[in-house]
Amino acid sequence: MYLYRFGHLRGVGGTSAAVTPTPVVPSDNGGSNAISLEQNTDRPGMNYKNYATSQDPQICANDCANDPNCKAFTYVNPGVRGPNSPPECWLKNGVPNAVSGDCCVSGVKI
Repeated sequence: MYLYRFGHLRGVGGTSAAVTPTPVVPSDNGGSNAISLEQNTDRPGMNYKNYATSQDPQICANDCANDPNCKAFTYVNPGVRGPNSPPECWLKNGVPNAVSGDCCVSGVKI
């Protein structure tokens, strides 16, 4: 699992493809604006904003971390919706159930 905070990625407890993230100890600021990334995970539903983005899911995580309305996100890998489809970022105003799938990287604000 990874902890994404304030524009950088730190390894926490090794990498994990598990749908349920390992708990993360809060940082100095109490864990605000932190996102636990979930590799190979989709969180369908509860969308309030979506857009094409770069090929880096960290950008989507950063957008969620900096948006007070965002509780979770799903980054859809390029090519998922068709051979030339761009990567997409879906910001969520709730935390939908996690679904395993290699289409996506999701994250939940902690």
